[in-house]
Amino acid sequence: MYVSNEFCSLCQPESIYSYIDTIGIYYERKYPTKIIRNLSVYGNRIICRKFNYGTWIQAQQPNDKIFYILKDSEEVGKLVGLDVAIDFESHRPVALANYLINNIQQKHRRKNHRQQTIGNGTYFREKRQVNRNILVYGDKLSKITGKKCAHLELRVKGAQALKRLGIDLEMLIKGVDIWWLVNKFCRLGNDVGNALKMNCFVTV
Repeated sequence: MYVSNEFCSLCQPESIYSYIDTIGIYYERKYPTKIIRNLSVYGNRIICRKFNYGTWIQAQQPNDKIFYILKDSEEVGKLVGLDVAIDFESHRPVALANYLINNIQQKHRRKNHRQQTIGNGTYFREKRQVNRNILVYGDKLSKITGKKCAHLELRVKGAQALKRLGIDLEMLIKGVDIWWLVNKFCRLGNDVGNALKMNCFVTV
């Protein structure tokens, strides 16, 4: 399977890593204390927001233990957000990020849906709180390897949007098929698509 010299000069296909960056869970009661305490023990970073009608919990870079706590708790929350990240290691991450922006199209994106750049990150949909969005940036280190990278993030917001994709906690525990999700979101240029299809990227 062919990957052009231009792409390889920016990123080697074997240096692509995918992982779940963030999940959002909603609980109808105000504050599920026991669940939050257990999550805080095993989670990298847990954020909680209390509302009159329930509690929203965000877990960043969740591990297997986090998923099992969420699944096996007496009160099962509703999955309402998912960010899946793909890090392309590169010694020229900003150039690679620009390459990805120019060689990826978001599906179901209308002509009036404009991109928006905030800082050094580019959102493919101008309104960041839409059900599906893509974020690309190249000015931060990988959260997995600590090396320079171009970061591609696939974002799904809302319980209904996740349900339409068939994504739930059971699926996350088994492992997300990154190639399947990418195809749900994107039309890829040949180089990006071939690099992913070569199965050289590591899922963590």
